[in-house]
Amino acid sequence: MHPYLSLGSILTGRYPSAIPLCSLPTPETDPESLWCTRIPDAVPTLPEVLGIYGYDTALVAAPPTSREKGLLASEFGDAPGVNGGLSEAVDTALSWWKAHAGALRFLVLTEEILPLVAPRVGPPGSAAPEVLAEQAHTAYGNVVAEAGVQVGRLVAETGPGTWVFVTSGHGANLGETTGTASLPVYAVHRDVLLERTLIVPLHVYGPSAPAALPAVTPLVDLAPTIAHLAGVLPPAGLAGNDLFADPPADPACYAEFGDMLALRTERHLLVARLWMHGGTALDPQLTEKLRMRPDPGSSFTLHDVLADPLQVHDIVQSDTTVAGSTWRRMLEIRTGPGAPPNGGLSPDQVAALRKAGSIGYW
Repeated sequence: MHPYLSLGSILTGRYPSAIPLCSLPTPETDPESLWCTRIPDAVPTLPEVLGIYGYDTALVAAPPTSREKGLLASEFGDAPGVNGGLSEAVDTALSWWKAHAGALRFLVLTEEILPLVAPRVGPPGSAAPEVLAEQAHTAYGNVVAEAGVQVGRLVAETGPGTWVFVTSGHGANLGETTGTASLPVYAVHRDVLLERTLIVPLHVYGPSAPAALPAVTPLVDLAPTIAHLAGVLPPAGLAGNDLFADPPADPACYAEFGDMLALRTERHLLVARLWMHGGTALDPQLTEKLRMRPDPGSSFTLHDVLADPLQVHDIVQSDTTVAGSTWRRMLEIRTGPGAPPNGGLSPDQVAALRKAGSIGYW
């Protein structure tokens, strides 16, 4: 749900708590002021690994960018600056790509869509909800259409033999108000774990393609997939699966943000709101709250998102079998591949985290 943390998760192939990685909510705070804002040296990223194998690597970010951009840029060989929008960013990316022709290349291009959408939509209460929803859908459609033209240009001009993955770190709420009884949902919103803020497109362009992408494909699958296509040995301990290998029998996507955790299976979405106001998903107290499995009416929601994509009907108390099995899977991930490394955080690290009020991740 946070661009920096989502991209950090994709580039490491690990869930953010397992990196561990965090961010700060206040703009005036130095991004490096908290111990967990930088990807640890012991956690390899895709550009680092590919660089060892002789790849030239670059990060190109269209403004506006997250203030942690410099922390991600340090993982790449190059990070050419961009002053204008996505069109200029694509020009910059293509110039870098052509300048490094003949070399092995890995390029990441990013743009944050919602800061471009939100100014085109009235503030909460300025109009009827259905009017704000229409404004949000129209604005989002226009911004994405503009972005699609530029991304299409990048795909076309990098060459037919190039592998390109087009996706997003998070989705967006566009005027809908359903899905949670415990948090307000605004017209243009990403800060609540919902089906519509979790689900994103994933398009794969290249000389061939996976036989069929699983119906539920977590973004942590990209790191092992790109390592496979690049012909390099992936780092140990990745959470995802190579999309060109046999798909898992029962795929699921795990997400974390603030004091919320979520697990999306092929049919259901279980969301845990674990009531740590101002807390972060990295805090080990969240694991203990999840392990206790508190009252489902206040802490858990379950929706059949295939039949009920806008999450109008919470079935957590009526379908206890699915709720229980999905909770167990969530706990397995939270205490397994989603857990902080080395058995957890030190008391000093936890104290610094709580004092800073850092936000969570997905």
